[in-house]
Amino acid sequence: MRATPRIDAVMRTLGRAIHDLELPAVEKIAENSEEDPFEVLIATMLSAQTRDAVTAAASARLFAAARTPQAMARLSETQIIKLIFPVSFYRHKAAHVRAMFVRPEWTRRGLGRAILQAGHDAARAEGFTRLDLGATLPGVALYHAFGFEAVRPFVVTMPDGVRLDAVEMARPIDL
Repeated sequence: MRATPRIDAVMRTLGRAIHDLELPAVEKIAENSEEDPFEVLIATMLSAQTRDAVTAAASARLFAAARTPQAMARLSETQIIKLIFPVSFYRHKAAHVRAMFVRPEWTRRGLGRAILQAGHDAARAEGFTRLDLGATLPGVALYHAFGFEAVRPFVVTMPDGVRLDAVEMARPIDL
């Protein structure tokens, strides 16, 4: 019980120490966007290892071009790069921003699993005994749930030089 007053005192001291500091860029974006989860997520992605002023400016440019997931999905990776430069690791961040969008009305409806099952069935009908694929890291869980096992990691280099970590995966075809 005696620790609580000391913790409260420390918290009050910290509160006074940061009271006059400027809010971090992501906090400002959250306030200005009325806590829009999409904008906060994207701004947070851009902010990693980037100065607040750069994050704020890059986020403003990006959100001026695309304020919704649907609008963001219509941007090319090259367009995103131009909008967010010079955030740290801008090519990698642009690739991650661009790769994360699925039309909201199609998420969590089994579409990925249905596509995998159709491919599996077509390959089995043609006499194949094994499926092999290269998965970017966000897709590994889906493929694993469908019975694929990791074979080895590798790197995919995109035409613009962005490098994405990936995993070679395989599974036997049920005969």
